[in-house]
This record gives sequence, structure tokens and C-alpha cells, in this order.
Amino acid sequence: MKDRSEQPDIRLAIIGAPHVGKSAIAVRFLTRRFISEYEPDVEFVYRREIKFEDDFISFELKDTAGGACLSSAFAFFNWASSIIVVYSIVERSTFITAAVVLEELRRIQRSSQKSSPTFSILANKQDVCHRREVGTEEGRKLALKHGASFYEVSAAQDYDNIFIPLNTLIVQNFIRSAKDGFAEEHSHEIIEKRSNVQLPLIAESPGYDKNLSGKKSPSERKQTVRRKISAAIFKKRSETV
Repeated sequence: MKDRSEQPDIRLAIIGAPHVGKSAIAVRFLTRRFISEYEPDVEFVYRREIKFEDDFISFELKDTAGGACLSSAFAFFNWASSIIVVYSIVERSTFITAAVVLEELRRIQRSSQKSSPTFSILANKQDVCHRREVGTEEGRKLALKHGASFYEVSAAQDYDNIFIPLNTLIVQNFIRSAKDGFAEEHSHEIIEKRSNVQLPLIAESPGYDKNLSGKKSPSERKQTVRRKISAAIFKKRSETV
């Protein structure tokens, strides 16, 4: 079995006001099931993996307690590779909370010396949009203001609705961390080209405590991605000669 003390490739924290569906999003992504009732004051950390190309990305997903998002913003910032801020489109107060939390995260980001996590916004409960209090464009503007990705979703509606954005975040953050490591070694030739390097973003569904003996370590997996980045840059350079 893989050593459970080994740091995962990616860490995601799902935060937001109480009753916006944070636990429903986490459980839907991990199990495909929708459950409507949860303990609002209990925090869970799930450890899973997704298959990516011919290997695996390990990740931890923190389902945070309902009222902890603002008071614990600094701790989430230091723990996570990516922070997912959730609000409910049918309750404007949760959108206001999301905006306040993002302002605090950006304040921490400006004063921090460490690499910043990425920020994403999930506007949940699209299945009851007839009760909408927050417009889609408002969510997009909030995301643009804070450099976050934005998705309107419904944990209640279907699995793909949740799988696609969270899967994308995991893979993008994994590639980002590999690129950052590659850039440290090849900064003179890579930094201006990083945004042009494309790798597949769709991975397979989260797995459960599988026997991982013989699989590569996180550092080995990132080295594989770095080699692919190098090959992609070499190919692009050859095409322009």
C-alpha cells in the first residue's frame, strides 16, 4: 500500500457559508451519490486518486465546517493547492460571504511569500434556478475580479456537473506544479511559453484506497509531466524554425 503519510500531489479546500452544498459537492464528486443532509459543523478530509494518462494523481479534498471559512482563511491558504469558494445562487447572503472570503484570501495572497493556491468559484443549486437571487453575470464578475475560475453547478442534478470542474482543477493544478518546477530549472526559455503548452485535462474518476505498489511517487509523476512540457516546447520551437 502507498504510505498514507506521503504528501499528496494536490490539496483542495472547499469553503463557503453554511448550507451552500459543500459536503454535497464533495460526496457527489467522490462517490457519484447525492445526499442532502450533512453534519454542518464537522470537517472531513478525504484522500483519493484519479487516473491521469498512464499514471495517477493523488489528492486530498477538505470539506470544511460551515462557519469556518473566514476565520480559517489563512490556514486554508497555507494548506491548499486550490481553494474552491462555494455559494448558493438561491441565497444572496452566501454570495456576499463568498465575496468577503475572496477579499480576505487576496489580502493574504498580497502579503504572503509562499506560492499562492489557485481560486475557483462554484455557484451551486442551479437545479432550483427559478428561486435564483444571484445572477450568473454577478458570479462571473466576482471571479474576474479575483482571478478565479467560475462554474455554475448543481450537486443535486448529476455527477458530470460536479466531476468536470473538480477534475479540471485537480489536473490543472498538478500540471501547474510540474510547470513551476520545470520553470525553476529552465526559466530562461520556458516562462514566456508556459501558457502555450497544452496537455490533456480529463482524467478518470476518483479511486478508493487502491493498492498503489509499483506506481510512481509524486516527484516522479511531476518529472514525467515536465518531460512532456519540454517535448511540447521543443516541438513548438521546431515548427517555427
